[in-house]
Amino acid sequence: SGQLIASASQDRTVRLWLPNARGESTELKGHSSGVRSVCFSQDCHQLITASDDKTVKVWSLPSKRFRCTLNGHSNWVRSAAFSPDARLAVSGGDDRVVKLWDVATQRLLQDFPDHE
Repeated sequence: SGQLIASASQDRTVRLWLPNARGESTELKGHSSGVRSVCFSQDCHQLITASDDKTVKVWSLPSKRFRCTLNGHSNWVRSAAFSPDARLAVSGGDDRVVKLWDVATQRLLQDFPDHE
C-alpha cells in the first residue's frame, strides 16, 4: 500500500519504516541470525522474512506482531515470498531446496531439491 517500507539486517532485526521525513521505524525481533530477505503479502497484511538462522518467519501487519515460524531448511534461507492470496509461501536457501508452505497450518507441502 506504500504506507510501510521493510528492511532486513544482519543485526537479526527487521525494520518497518514510515516513508516520511522523520524516518520513523518499528523494529521486529525474532530471528537469531542475520535476516536476508523481507517480502510483503499482496494485501500488505503480512510480512515474510528469511534468515541465516535457517527459518522463515511470518509477521502480522499492521499489528507488527510475530505470527509463526516455518522450520525445515538445513542451511541459511536466502529468500521467501507469498503467493498472491498469501495462503502459500515459498522459500529457498543454501541447502539448495525450494520449499512450499501452507501458511495457515505452517505445514511443509512440497520440497523441490537440487536447486542452484
